[in-house]
Amino acid sequence: MDFKQTNYLKIYNNNNNNKNNNNNNNNNNNNNNNNNNNNNNNNNNNNNNNNNNNNNNNNNNNNNNNNNNNNNNNNNNNNNNNNNNNNNNNNNNNNNNNNNNNNNNNNNNNNNNNNNNNNNNNNNNNNNNNNI
Repeated sequence: MDFKQTNYLKIYNNNNNNKNNNNNNNNNNNNNNNNNNNNNNNNNNNNNNNNNNNNNNNNNNNNNNNNNNNNNNNNNNNNNNNNNNNNNNNNNNNNNNNNNNNNNNNNNNNNNNNNNNNNNNNNNNNNNNNNI
C-alpha cells in the first residue's frame, strides 16, 4: 500500500470516527434531554400531588371549622332554651307564690270577719241579757 492510500485510509477512518463520535454525542444529548424531561414531569406530578393534598387538607380544616361552628351554635341554642325554661319556671313559681299569698290573705280576712261577727254576736247577746 502506498503512502497516498494509507493517508486516504487514515482520513477515512478519522472521518468515520468523528461521525460515530458525533452520533454518540447526539444520542447522549437526546438521552439527557429525555431524562431531564422525565425528571421535570415527575417534579410536576409531585407538585400537583402536593397541591392536591394541601387542598384536601384545607377542605378538611374548613369542614372541621364548620362542624365546630355548628356545634357551638347548637350549644348556644341549648343554653338559650335552658335559660328560657328556667325563666318560665321562675315565673311559674312566682305566680304560685303570689296565689298562695292571696289565698292566705283571703283566709286571714275571712277569719277576721268571722271573729268580728262573733264579737258582734257576743255583744248583742250580752246586751240582750242585760236588758232582760
